[in-house]
Amino acid sequence: MTGVDIIDYKKNMEKNINFVKYYGGKLPFKDNQFDATAALFVIHHTDDPEFYLKELIRVTKKNNNTL
Repeated sequence: MTGVDIIDYKKNMEKNINFVKYYGGKLPFKDNQFDATAALFVIHHTDDPEFYLKELIRVTKKNNNTL
């Protein structure tokens, strides 16, 4: 599991959770890097929600079995 936020939560994370401090723009991950992604309490705060949704799609593995 990997957490991403503009605030550095590393010291508060459990040892089995990675954390990346993020300042916006392109997500610092490879295409198809994650099995699943979620954005909680974020998209409505962005200037370009469509861009960030596309970024979530980009870093999420494509699974033909998912609806």
